[in-house]
Parts: sequence; C-alpha cells; structure tokens
Amino acid sequence: MKLAFVCSNYGSIQDGIGHYCSKIVEKINEIYPAYTVKVFTGNTLGSGKTSLVISLAMTVALFRSACSVIYGRTNCVIVEYPFYEWNPMILLAIWFNKVALWISRGKLIISLHEYKRANFLRQYMIRHILAISDIIFATEPQDIAGLIHCKKIIYQRYIPSNIEPNVRSFEHRFKPNSFCYFGLISKTKAFEEMLEGWKTFNRKGIYELHICTSSDYVYLIDDMMKYNISVHLRCNEREVSEILSMCDFGILPIMPCVSTNNATLKAILVHGCIPIGKIDPECDEFEKLFIKMESYHPSAFAVAIDKAVSLTLQVKEDLRAQGTFYARNFTIEKTCREIIENISEVRYENSASK
Repeated sequence: MKLAFVCSNYGSIQDGIGHYCSKIVEKINEIYPAYTVKVFTGNTLGSGKTSLVISLAMTVALFRSACSVIYGRTNCVIVEYPFYEWNPMILLAIWFNKVALWISRGKLIISLHEYKRANFLRQYMIRHILAISDIIFATEPQDIAGLIHCKKIIYQRYIPSNIEPNVRSFEHRFKPNSFCYFGLISKTKAFEEMLEGWKTFNRKGIYELHICTSSDYVYLIDDMMKYNISVHLRCNEREVSEILSMCDFGILPIMPCVSTNNATLKAILVHGCIPIGKIDPECDEFEKLFIKMESYHPSAFAVAIDKAVSLTLQVKEDLRAQGTFYARNFTIEKTCREIIENISEVRYENSASK
C-alpha cells in the first residue's frame, strides 16, 4: 500500500490532530515497513481568524497529495480533518484528490475527528467531504449518522493518548493533591470558570495548579502566585509527561462535556491522574473513573476540587489504577493496526469482486 496522510501542523504538540497523525505515521513505518507513507501538511499555527479563512497552506498540501496520486506514488489518501484553517478552497483540492484516485482506482479516506464541536463553516465542509469519500474513520460515528449514505463504509477510530507516560515515582517530584490542566485555551473549554473555581477553593494558596498550554492567554491570569498557579508554556512531549506524572488530578473543563474519545482524557489517565469534569451522559462506561461535575459553573469547580482533596489515599490509588488500565486499551499501535486492517479489508473486497 502507498499511503498519503494530509493534516495541518504535522507533528506539532500545539495541534492535537497534527500530533496524532505524526504518531500514527511513525507507528506505520515501524510495524508495516513494506508500506510507503508520505505526509502533506501546512503550518497554520499562530494565524489569526482572518488568516485561517484566507490561508492556502492546506489547499496546497492537498494539491500536492493529488499530484502524488497522479504520478503513481500514492493509492490511498487519508485526510485528517478538521484542519486548523477553514478556507473553502479546501473542497476543490479534495475533489481533485477524488478524481485522481478514481482514475487510478485508489481510495479517498476521511479521518474525521469531530463534527458537533466544529464551527458552522467546518460542518458545511465536512458534509461535502463525507459525501465524496470512499472510507470514513470517525471518532464519533453517531454524530454523522444522518449525514451519510447508508452504503458508505464507516469505521469507528478510537483516539489514544499522543503522549507516552514517564514512570510515576512517589519518591521523586510527585506531589499529592496537586492539579493540572493540559491543552489549548479556547471557547470549547470552560477555562475561566475553572480558574474562578480554583481561586474560590484555594484562597490560602495551599494547593498547586499546573497549567500546561501553548496559548498566550495564560499571561492574563491575575494573581497566579497568590493562588499557587504555575504556567508551563509550549512544552515538548517529555516536559508535558513530567508535569502530568507529578500531579494527582487532571481538570478537564471540556465543553459541553468529556467523551470517551477525547485525547486529553487518555493522556490524563495514562499518566496516573484522576480526571475531574462533566461526563458525556452516553459514556457511562468510564463514569466510575471520574470526579463528576454536573455543570461548569465556578462554584461547581470549587466543590469538585474540594471533593478531590478529601479522598483517601486508598480511594485515589483505586481510581488511578482503574484509569490507567482503561487508558491502556487505547494505544497508538492498536489504533494504527485497526486503521490498516480496515483499509486492507476494503481494498481486498474490492479487488476480489472484480
């Protein structure tokens, strides 16, 4: 198989999808050495909203992947979507890939990471992209069930943690009853409400909150020292892993709620942190792993954090053990193998039917 992956900001920890894609490509190269894998990407980090609409970085990347098909270097194009940019020209470039793959009897594969939480323009583009795809990998297939033809080939693709954990050591740097927040700061996170709740709870500055992010917004946080808030800006993978490994709890203020396919959740769990957040009501299988919140009001954060520090060591150890066991079911290697097996299955069936 000759694969091409298309994603924005390939390999960057600041772009969860680009980071995920790099891990999958590394794993394919490791366990499927007979396959050829190409990556087409564009750097859109640091772009403002207007720039993201007019940027052609990913449009160019898609035209390059189509050229790879035309020259016989690729027979499967996997588009990891959404991109950071949302220029509608992307649709034309994906159509160009579709035509090139149809002529060469290849496959256009859409790896869709989210739909409901995407903005209106991205949702519009997703609907068109799904309509022309041959295979769909979806994080949440139920979200797109009404958007696609019943004969479309769709697989659920489970999202692992992109960050491998360091070995947790209770003798070295581990701080009981310490908290962390990991991820970008955006409108999809109840970040400010979390901060207000933290300040209400930690008036005396007894406990620690570590914020690990690539968002410059953190410089605007008032009274960080007073409330014992530490900011770790633009860390690499190892640094992120060390921060997560030393904390007892991970706060996940993900709106509207945390689902099973959230990569940050997997990172929190696999590093031995106990998650705090509002759980998707359809995901009751991991409800027991959480300190649950009913809302993201600041007072709800204060109550949840207070509950966390009141847990006994034995209860925390039980929750930690259950969480790490759950997260280990979602590894980069497992996701990689499932993707390749699904693609091979479709290609084999198509070849056999001719």
